[in-house]
Amino acid sequence: MLLAMAKRIESRGAIDIAKRSLQASGQIMRYAVAHGLTERNPVADIKPSDALTSRKSQNFAQ
Repeated sequence: MLLAMAKRIESRGAIDIAKRSLQASGQIMRYAVAHGLTERNPVADIKPSDALTSRKSQNFAQ
């Protein structure tokens, strides 16, 4: 579910925001694990570089 959310954001072309949303989801899940609301953090298994495309570097003319 969290990966699907990040993929939808990525499909809009907002790659950096998709990566940040995965990071924020990870923080929320770590909080939930620490407070006993869930037993496992599924976001810990997902690396943004594995799931999302990387931003293309652009060289600027001088």
